[in-house]
Formats: sequence, structure tokens, C-alpha cells
Amino acid sequence: VDFSAEILEQAKRKAPGAAFRQLDLLGAWGDLETLAFDAIVSAFVLHEFGADAKLGLVQRLAALLRPNGRLVVGDISFETAEARDAAYK
Repeated sequence: VDFSAEILEQAKRKAPGAAFRQLDLLGAWGDLETLAFDAIVSAFVLHEFGADAKLGLVQRLAALLRPNGRLVVGDISFETAEARDAAYK
């Protein structure tokens, strides 16, 4: 899952047998929310959102896990919004 069509095209070339979806994580997820997963991995995504949005996303993802499923988050964090913004300059 990614919001970027360009990134998804790159991923499709690298993993042609995998399934990909383009969507806005803060928007509707369609039938994705009717599925269940043993594991969900979020890599370098959550730092893009504020605290309330992060919490909402984690709750939505956790609801998709089967019993004993795992949500794995690999990300970066900053002590302040100013530190985050400075890292992107």
C-alpha cells in the first residue's frame, strides 16, 4: 500500500507477483478493511502524521489483525516538530 503511483510502479517491477494498492491512509480503505492479516508492517510512514492521526492509523491497522497477529512499525521520530522539519531541509 502506498499513496504514490510512481512508487507502486517501481515496486511492481521488483515484485511482479505481489499485490499492491494505492490509497490515502487517512481516507477510505474500501475492501481492504474487510480483510484479516497475520502481520502488518509499517515502514517509515507514521512519522508523516500528527499524534491523533498516528493513533487512529494504529487502531485501524490493529483491527485488521487476526488473533495473535503482529503490527510491526519501523520508523523515525523527532523530539519536536521543528527538529522533524529541519531534517527535511
